[in-house]
Amino acid sequence: ETQSRPDGSLLWLRTNKLLLHDREGKVTGVIGTYEDITARKQAQKKMADALRYTQKILDTSPLGIITYKASGEAVAANPASARLVGANIEQVAAQNFRHLESWRRSGLLALAEEALASGGPCHGEAHMTTTFGKEIWVETRFVPFTYADEPHLLTLFEDITERKRMKDALQQSETKFKTL
Repeated sequence: ETQSRPDGSLLWLRTNKLLLHDREGKVTGVIGTYEDITARKQAQKKMADALRYTQKILDTSPLGIITYKASGEAVAANPASARLVGANIEQVAAQNFRHLESWRRSGLLALAEEALASGGPCHGEAHMTTTFGKEIWVETRFVPFTYADEPHLLTLFEDITERKRMKDALQQSETKFKTL
């Protein structure tokens, strides 16, 4: 229940009421308590706002962001990570990085394991064909962290395929120029 304070702000109250009855069942009185839960409601609103803000950042990030448990199961993925590998979020979130052949062949698995073993961030570039058939170059950062007393891995992926293609084209052009 809410009430307005003299300054116009809202006061949130939790009420408990007990109706007293006589022998015929007629209400003869009320015993009640009020508890001011305004601070709790304000904290809940701030928490909900912070969660929406964080989700907005993840949803609009151009970097692919996936979190995994150290055992390999995906915990969360953002839309950019799904676009990067040619899948949808549900498909990415259903994967276990320890079982991905594309990670094993490209060296990403070794980097992820290095980050988890060292407890510090690792980064690198990899050329791979994703589980979903998309050929890409990625720059990857692996950052280990602990959540709920369990080791996790934050992965940040950036698609650098176009940058690699441009670099290769420039090198080929330079080679042709030198030959001439």
